[in-house]
Amino acid sequence: MRSINFDDGCRTYAINGDENRVIRVNVTDLNALERFGRATEKMDELIADSRGEDVTPEKLAELDHIIREQFDLIFGEGMCETVFGRVNILSAVTDGRMLIESFLDAFLPVIREDIAAAAQASNERVNKYIEPVVNG
Repeated sequence: MRSINFDDGCRTYAINGDENRVIRVNVTDLNALERFGRATEKMDELIADSRGEDVTPEKLAELDHIIREQFDLIFGEGMCETVFGRVNILSAVTDGRMLIESFLDAFLPVIREDIAAAAQASNERVNKYIEPVVNG
């Protein structure tokens, strides 16, 4: 089978340096930031709910399931398991943050930088065509 190769705007990120665990994110997807904002807002609410006094193991498992669904809405089906495996993503890591928080704290600066670079490249390309029209 022949292959057609083109830049689809996706960037690939290895999880903790493991090239067998990767996620692909389209940094040029105009809907990505909106989806990400909606899903992270929902995840923030759920994480806040997980810190109450009436939290049970069953409630944590339910929250894990719901947050995993939100994560997969952002990054694509199955990506939550790629990133976190089967560990409850509300589990604490060595510094006390939740696993999901640790990931987001590491990932957000990287993805914001890549999205900004893609937006800048797009603006430069558009401006190349607009400037002659505007400047006559």
